[in-house]
Amino acid sequence: MDILSTNRSNARHDEQLYRQWFDYADAGNDGRLTGDDTVKFFSLSQLPRADLKQVWAIADVKRQGFLGFKEFVSAMQVISLAQSGKDLSPNMLRNADLDSISAPTVVGLEELIEKRQQRTSPSSNGSFRSNGPSPQKSQTSQWFNQSDMFCSAQRSTFNERVDPVGMSF
Repeated sequence: MDILSTNRSNARHDEQLYRQWFDYADAGNDGRLTGDDTVKFFSLSQLPRADLKQVWAIADVKRQGFLGFKEFVSAMQVISLAQSGKDLSPNMLRNADLDSISAPTVVGLEELIEKRQQRTSPSSNGSFRSNGPSPQKSQTSQWFNQSDMFCSAQRSTFNERVDPVGMSF
């Protein structure tokens, strides 16, 4: 049983909260969290790095190298249990009363979400806010930036498939 299939009254609220958190953590906006995404987000729980590695291993049961929404919810439940003093183990969610698990503490998340919304919210004239004028780039610098992005994408794909957790944590 997981939070997405329970009938308790808070399940809908928790799912909405987790969806907001997942959308924030999903830097690539591709519906999945990479190792890098989770390191940044999970660190807000203030759990030790070794515990966060275990959280990843427990949540990524299919060993895909990324977390979808359902796995993210499992990770949040594991983090919540760890914050309440429970020992981390691969079967901890099977043995837990999922209805009684509250959302974990994530320090500073509200401020980070608010900052992001301010950066992307429309101003009064309908345009999006920015931090100043964006200078025009030459064709050469655009080409180099595209090449850098391509190399970064290849390196990122390699790191995610070979060792998504080890590279991040």
